Amino acid sequence: MKKLFVMLLTLTLITTSFSGCGGKNKTKSGREISPSGSSDSSEVVRTDPNQDTANDTEVLDEGTIASLDEIRNKLLASDYEISDLEDLQKEFAVNLVDGFNFEKDGKQSLIMEFATPNDSKAYADFVNESGYNVPILNGRFLTFVEATKGIITDLEMQAELEELMDAKALIQEQWSDTTEVSTSTTDYKGAYDLMQNITKSMNTLLDQALAKNNNKYPKDDPQSTHRVFSFMLGSIPIALTSQFCEDEAMLEAIVMVADMMGLSDAKATRNGAHDYTLTAIKTRKQQPYEINAVYDPSSGGLRMVEKTDGEVTEFYEFIPLGSDQYAFQTNTERAIVGYKDGKTLSFVYTKINTKDEKYSSKSDSIYPSGSDANNEWVTAKGEDQYEQYFYFDGENIKINVDAFGERIKRQIPS
Repeated sequence: MKKLFVMLLTLTLITTSFSGCGGKNKTKSGREISPSGSSDSSEVVRTDPNQDTANDTEVLDEGTIASLDEIRNKLLASDYEISDLEDLQKEFAVNLVDGFNFEKDGKQSLIMEFATPNDSKAYADFVNESGYNVPILNGRFLTFVEATKGIITDLEMQAELEELMDAKALIQEQWSDTTEVSTSTTDYKGAYDLMQNITKSMNTLLDQALAKNNNKYPKDDPQSTHRVFSFMLGSIPIALTSQFCEDEAMLEAIVMVADMMGLSDAKATRNGAHDYTLTAIKTRKQQPYEINAVYDPSSGGLRMVEKTDGEVTEFYEFIPLGSDQYAFQTNTERAIVGYKDGKTLSFVYTKINTKDEKYSSKSDSIYPSGSDANNEWVTAKGEDQYEQYFYFDGENIKINVDAFGERIKRQIPS
């Protein structure tokens, strides 16, 4: 339930284009504060009575804000425009009392009032877990500032909202979206989960480094990385295979997801041990669609091949090489990653230029053993010949990318 809530919350905040952040409670003497749960706004909304909230034994500070009107008046005095919360913004908020959006000069956020400080703290914790916003919390009242995987990306907005809320942003010491996943796998699903954890760890490390660097250097600075964007080893087709395993009952989940993705007549089949196929029709052009996914118990590697109308449109290979090293290959990417205990130790990654010939699912395949896959295999063309080149040595990240026709070369700390 918690993970679903975070996913939906993230979608809500992104869809409505409102940023967020949070902070620790402060107390001030000589201030009259509304009783917990009271408000001159609308009645409490309970959208999910089964959702866990803060620890019942913990009594949180009521804070230093007397009412929602107090915040509203400050914002109006600073020339902010105020608008009502959208229904989608209220959808996952438990015990929400009231709130509003505010905007000025393209900067946006929202204020939410909850029934109790415990309710607002519970919501703040979920926001923090998403990584896309950081909450600022004062008693029952909550706002957000935009973040990239736990790193606040607008320091001026952070300072302004902290002053408004009389509180500090609840910045997590080390945000992570990885989970505890075994590196010893016995089936396709286990290998997929490990692969997913490694790619999450890689992307989080890079995204956080870029966000910190961009906070330090403005867009016109030679050390800026504002124009560097990457999503390493991401794939929609590979995501469709996440539930393939030897339990055939799990295949029904794949059919349900395929239907949600706009595929009709979907059917998932276990062809034999560690060999699976998803067939369907792409509804828009009525094209036959197929994904074949296999797992090799001896190497722990997996391979996915997607075909549309009989032609290979994407493939994905993930091979453990031993000694905490892992090889990745898609039709446009290659990588060697050092990974241990849930953390990325090192990686070298390249993505070929769009004009270059893509890697072949047949002649370039490294499945199942990963033989010949090493750093030189990843960078065979030379750094400057790739659309994207990233090299992480455990401390710094070397960047060499083509950003909209401009070659950007930087080295930044991780």
